[in-house]
Amino acid sequence: MRKSILYLLASQLWKDAFRSKVMNIALGLMGFLLIFSTYTSWKNYHDQNHTRDAIFSLLWFNGINLIQ
Repeated sequence: MRKSILYLLASQLWKDAFRSKVMNIALGLMGFLLIFSTYTSWKNYHDQNHTRDAIFSLLWFNGINLIQ
C-alpha cells in the first residue's frame, strides 16, 4: 500500500476511536490506573528496601553475620 493511504486509514481510525466520550473516559481511567499502580509499586519497593536495610543493620549491630 502507499504511504498516503496508510496515513489516511490511520487518521480515520484515530478519529473514529476517540470520537466517543466513553473512549475518552476509558482512556482517562486507564491513565489514572497506570499512574496509581506505578506510584504504589515504587512505594512498596522503597518500603521493602528500607525494612531489609533496617534488619541487616540491626543484625550487624548485634554481631550476627548471615553471610558465612
